[in-house]
Amino acid sequence: MIDLWQWGAAGGVVCLGALAAWVLVARRRVHWTAPRLTERRAGLTVRDSGGAGDCTVVLLHGLAGSGRYFGAEFEALAPELRVVIPDLLGFARSPRPTDIGYLVDDHVDAILGALAEIEVTGDLVVVGHSTGCVLALAVARAVPERVRAVVGFGPAVYRDAAHARGRLEGLGLMTRLFLLDSDTGQRMCQWSCRNRARSAALAPLLRPDLPAPIARDGVEHNSYSRTLRHVIVESASLGWLREATYPVHFVVGSRDEIPDLDALTAASSELDVVSVEVWPGDHNLPLTDPERCCQLIRSSAG
Repeated sequence: MIDLWQWGAAGGVVCLGALAAWVLVARRRVHWTAPRLTERRAGLTVRDSGGAGDCTVVLLHGLAGSGRYFGAEFEALAPELRVVIPDLLGFARSPRPTDIGYLVDDHVDAILGALAEIEVTGDLVVVGHSTGCVLALAVARAVPERVRAVVGFGPAVYRDAAHARGRLEGLGLMTRLFLLDSDTGQRMCQWSCRNRARSAALAPLLRPDLPAPIARDGVEHNSYSRTLRHVIVESASLGWLREATYPVHFVVGSRDEIPDLDALTAASSELDVVSVEVWPGDHNLPLTDPERCCQLIRSSAG
């Protein structure tokens, strides 16, 4: 007769098998090659293809990862274009100051400071994924005379804090905790900081939609909750589009629940500089369709 222990063991094997299958299926959709460019410190940690071209593509990652999110597929934009890929302030291998709020201006100052340090002086195409879309728009607002275009994949761009919260609260318990209870969010960040080895080991299982190195990078931060709150929720970044004097191209995956497609489409109908496309896929279009993403970036650079 099979006892309860045997039933439990059998159930555990089934669950592990299902988890393994889920990870394999999720990763099969990803087209990502490890970066080839060497990282260096320039205020932020950056990968820089170098070159003296008249246009530089700046690629800004989202919250769950690092600059490595944009793998070697995006480095192939060089030498036609100079390519600069930073780790955002407080994330991965970039500095993690504890005496700032990680406001939009903190991130923008860090990005522009890094570009100045590596002597990027020409025009910019600023590209973002998710949270990086908000920062791409913010960088463009700061130096509009230098911007040829902004390109955003899976934009976490909202009209106000209420709409941002309403959209993000449906994405799961972890996001709700970070959004709705700052004390809990801070405690979770502190636990992750104190237990980085454990968090890094679990990360690839919890995020099978990401390549393992990027999932592990996702625990290397001390600014997740503050950046989430100040950059995404409180910025009301959709309103910035009215100031744009350069093309803004948004791309939304057909299965992506993070962007507010209705609001983005309304903005594109009202503003000539804004365009919105829907491509097959989820929130990680730069991982699942990097070739098409690079084609859009090239065309945006002119």
